[in-house]
Amino acid sequence: MWTVSPAIKEPLAVESLMLAFGKALHLACEFERKCQYVLRVFNLGEMFRVTGDVEATFAAAAAAKDLLLAQSIAGMTKTSYVTTNEVELLTKARLARNYIAHESGKIGPINQLHAKNIADAFDTLRPAVIDLAKGDNVVSVWNLAIQERLVAPEWMTQTYDARVLSWIFGDPYSGPSSWDEWALAQLSNRSH
Repeated sequence: MWTVSPAIKEPLAVESLMLAFGKALHLACEFERKCQYVLRVFNLGEMFRVTGDVEATFAAAAAAKDLLLAQSIAGMTKTSYVTTNEVELLTKARLARNYIAHESGKIGPINQLHAKNIADAFDTLRPAVIDLAKGDNVVSVWNLAIQERLVAPEWMTQTYDARVLSWIFGDPYSGPSSWDEWALAQLSNRSH
């Protein structure tokens, strides 16, 4: 049978599930990209710390290749920048990313899905998204520090899991602040 069929039994629920899968996959891809970037920066920092040779460090940066996610996380854990707790969060996030990217969409023919199948798929996806969000929070903090030289706002790091769940699953979330308010405050502080 065809993947897309006009005989879908639960069209709205299937659409919601497909949207959740797509958003979760985007989060998974971004997590992997950020891990590759952070590893590259960490490696450069370690190389420069050990050698003190700027030219060799830049040559190594130019030659560096992006690694698979497991290799990126393993490489980060070998640096002096990552704590044991962060290793655990990143490892769980890697496993969640792999599930989301390779397993979550294996739900069978769409035209044969019933409400229970869809609910089960949501129930299985949710813990993987939570684990992924926790690891993504870690690398996002590092990315902000590297790219913007800013410390991540506490309201964001403490509410990130809930924000991700709200975005992917439509769970209601009203945070203590917004990214726009924080960004405007940062711009205001830079101009003084």
